[in-house]
Amino acid sequence: MLFAIIFLISFVFIGIFAWWLSKNIDHGEARFGADGKVIGNRPAQADGSATPARRIDADGETNKTKASDDE
Repeated sequence: MLFAIIFLISFVFIGIFAWWLSKNIDHGEARFGADGKVIGNRPAQADGSATPARRIDADGETNKTKASDDE
């Protein structure tokens, strides 16, 4: 019986500690560049349009998309 009470009390304290950590530690996504330094927030594009992702080959050249192949 004593073991169950100690277990429940410690479970409550662990929950309170986890809640306190979640409130006091900043979380979010950190982005790093090729040099290993943190990349800041990118400014939004002026017209509000999105830029599609492009695949990069092993040699560093970007692949052409079908839209650019048609031109």
